Amino acid sequence: MGSEAGLKVIEVKVKPRAKVSELAQVADGTWVAKLKAAPVDGKANEELVALIAARFGCRKADVIIKAGASGRTKLIRIEGLDMQGSLDKSRESKTSKPGPRRSQQ
Repeated sequence: MGSEAGLKVIEVKVKPRAKVSELAQVADGTWVAKLKAAPVDGKANEELVALIAARFGCRKADVIIKAGASGRTKLIRIEGLDMQGSLDKSRESKTSKPGPRRSQQ
């Protein structure tokens, strides 16, 4: 979809009641979000916003559902992005795994 400096609009197909929450981009440029939450009382939308904010490294307040709030296909506007930083973070989340935790002494 479109993007400007600090702004990105993505199309997301949502699959609620999944075993694991995840967000992945498919070959045609759209995104698929698998969400644990059921589509009841806005819970799935809340989880989607949090998942997108974490993926792109922005605040939840910067993620806006522009269209499709009650449907499975949604247009999401992400504001306040450092485009290079968000792209690096998106790549990082696909390839890196957390290392062992170290205790502080």
